[in-house]
Amino acid sequence: DWETAIKTPVGMLPTGTGNSLCASLLYERSEEYSARNAAFHIIRGGIQPLSTCTVHTISDTVYMSILFSWGFTADVDIESEKLRFIGDSRFVVGALKCIVQRKLYK
Repeated sequence: DWETAIKTPVGMLPTGTGNSLCASLLYERSEEYSARNAAFHIIRGGIQPLSTCTVHTISDTVYMSILFSWGFTADVDIESEKLRFIGDSRFVVGALKCIVQRKLYK
């Protein structure tokens, strides 16, 4: 039921490299991005509204927020894995490579 689901709080703990939603939520609270800060906000019951988007297709209705970019983010993460030796810049290089290659999503 959408009315119940939209009111249900969800806690997010960052556990990998593709944690843009958690990072954005902490940023909005002027908090440093870390699993510790995320856990603190969950324990404290810190609730923050999140804007969502509704996409209607012929066969389905999908609700999303920043999460709609996960396919691209996952590709960048996978593509950049072999570039770990260049540090955080690997994500920029991986993203540029994915953009230039223009992978189609179905």
